[in-house]
Amino acid sequence: MLQRILAVLGLAAVAVALPTATGTALAGPSSGAVDITFPVPAGEYTDDYHADRSNGRTHQATDIFNDPGTPVHAAVGGTVGWAPASEQPSAGFALQIEGDDGRTYAYYHLGEANGARSGGVANGLSRGDRVERGELIGYLGNSGNAVNTGPHLHFEIHAAGGGRLNPFHALQAAEARGDYPGASGGGAAEAAASKSADSGSTVSYTVVSGDTLSSIAGANGGASIQAWADANPGLGDPDVINPGDVLAVP
Repeated sequence: MLQRILAVLGLAAVAVALPTATGTALAGPSSGAVDITFPVPAGEYTDDYHADRSNGRTHQATDIFNDPGTPVHAAVGGTVGWAPASEQPSAGFALQIEGDDGRTYAYYHLGEANGARSGGVANGLSRGDRVERGELIGYLGNSGNAVNTGPHLHFEIHAAGGGRLNPFHALQAAEARGDYPGASGGGAAEAAASKSADSGSTVSYTVVSGDTLSSIAGANGGASIQAWADANPGLGDPDVINPGDVLAVP
């Protein structure tokens, strides 16, 4: 389905799992690559920065396509700077996070068009809230003007001094080093470990599509399924977990 969507848009897909991707780097300040965690566990994207859009607009972002409801995570730690309470005509349910690195990161088209904000923005995030690198912040969708283009995350990086950076290069760098949400040894994992050490909070795991409690237990420290169930009393049925669920690691 994703391939068909991209074909309609005239784009050549780049699978996130690959260490390299096709596309020509843009010259000048828009081509800088910055240190980020890839904001979704998987997806397809192209170097569509500067692509033509309707009404003479130019795309200044990278669109990452995946299934609706795919968890979206903070590319860097920072403070929520914009979190509209209602669906916006263009951006839909959206967040802008003012990163600790001085840049601003935008996440648009969260959740379902004409749906509830809670289906797009996680944990009731609002302006002024603190988020850590790799933390669950929302769910990929088709809200706003993405209702006819297929579910995707519109991801922007705003330079500290103004203007935009092409996210494509930062995304390539993140995938090349395996820096995905929850990945062992990635920036997100380091941030989670640091947060746990600093605050004494419990390290968490975000469920992705295809996970079972058994597979999670086997891949995360070897604790028993019962230990995971005991650490997450909110699970009414340990056999029923959904993508985007955040579980405490026993």
